[in-house]
Amino acid sequence: MLVALLIAVLATGVDAARAGTGAPSGTTAAAETARTTATGRVWGAVVGPDGDVPKVDVRIFAADWSYLRATRARGGAFSLRLAPGTYHLQFADRRPSYDISKYAPTDRTVTVTAGGSRFVSVRMQRGGFLYGTAYAGGAPAKYATIKATNRYEQTYTTKADGRGRFALGGLPRTRYYVFTYDRTQTWVGPGIGTGRIDPGEGRGITPRLSTRAGRLIVGVDAGGQAVRGTVVTAVSRRTGQFWTASARRGLVSFSGLAPGRYVLHVGGYGDWFGTTARPAVRVRSGKVAVTHVSLTRRGAQVTGRIVDSARPSVPLAEVQVVLYDAQGRQVGVRRTGSDGRFTFGGQLTTQTGMIVVAQPDPANGSDFLGVEPNRCRFTRAQTAPFGVVTGEVRGLADLALPHATTQDRPSCLPASASPSASPSASTSPSSSPSASPRS
Repeated sequence: MLVALLIAVLATGVDAARAGTGAPSGTTAAAETARTTATGRVWGAVVGPDGDVPKVDVRIFAADWSYLRATRARGGAFSLRLAPGTYHLQFADRRPSYDISKYAPTDRTVTVTAGGSRFVSVRMQRGGFLYGTAYAGGAPAKYATIKATNRYEQTYTTKADGRGRFALGGLPRTRYYVFTYDRTQTWVGPGIGTGRIDPGEGRGITPRLSTRAGRLIVGVDAGGQAVRGTVVTAVSRRTGQFWTASARRGLVSFSGLAPGRYVLHVGGYGDWFGTTARPAVRVRSGKVAVTHVSLTRRGAQVTGRIVDSARPSVPLAEVQVVLYDAQGRQVGVRRTGSDGRFTFGGQLTTQTGMIVVAQPDPANGSDFLGVEPNRCRFTRAQTAPFGVVTGEVRGLADLALPHATTQDRPSCLPASASPSASPSASTSPSSSPSASPRS
């Protein structure tokens, strides 16, 4: 009954908002229609195990589990507008990490179609929890950091209080490995395996920090340029404990590391693929170690230009250009500039069967393109299938966008031929990754 009530409230709220603002008119109405038909809606209700309404963040991930953005479920209801494709939605309890009654994150996978609507019902359950007291040098480790990691590369973190006591709730069902360091990141201790923790189950542990920690500074560049924002993970070769930090001006600094050698997992940056490095440098107790990692493998690029089919020397701006792979999955979307050009980059690997589809941008709410007095109605066109090679630039021949068959201006010529069929932007990926998201 609660779920049904939430559905009704959500639908009523949306209708009331529309009624309150009034129907859009003119260009605004056209743009809204274009936006609605070019995206799909995902909506639903979130309840707790007893039918309660929890305060929840809705995190949105792409099909490959790359993070996109987050929003909040309000009053147990949520509504999203998403471009066609497959997404993972993660519903996370907003209560603090030390609350042992916190619900575990709940994941749902959805496929969005243009103009479609998908309802998702989510019932969360209480997570497992850890508790105990951390010690450093025989005394309680005030405000120590406790991290629980699992085989899905999810990390859950909490801090001890002034007496070294801690609790960590909201843990999904699985086994965990716990490691701890003090608030000054001076002392560390051996990791602790918990065994499997089930929903609502608690496990007491006693971390003991007896080893002086070391530091590791890593320089990271991509094609000779310093990177920023890229996530780097340092994994102990001996224990499997790991620390994560982000690059700033090409440098990553890890504190509170256990002595030993590390494997470095460096995330991708722009057009450059990530890499895994095994530097020979050793982190020593109370010392600072320095090493360097370069990203050297660059993705493929696709470039081209969109022109007027009736006047091939005239480039067209404001054209939506979409790149698809051989399975019909959308790889990227661009908008041409005043020179009609577009470029697709990113971490594209060697592959065949790719195509580019061009059309007036639906977000503009109009199929008019060009500059007066040659501003005309246009339709869509696509390239023949082509291949790309990692590290190389694939330049495409000019793609001529045909005029629509109906025109209301004498200066605009009708299309001489209809464009070939293009793949649907709502084509779903053939498979979804089985890995769980980072948390």
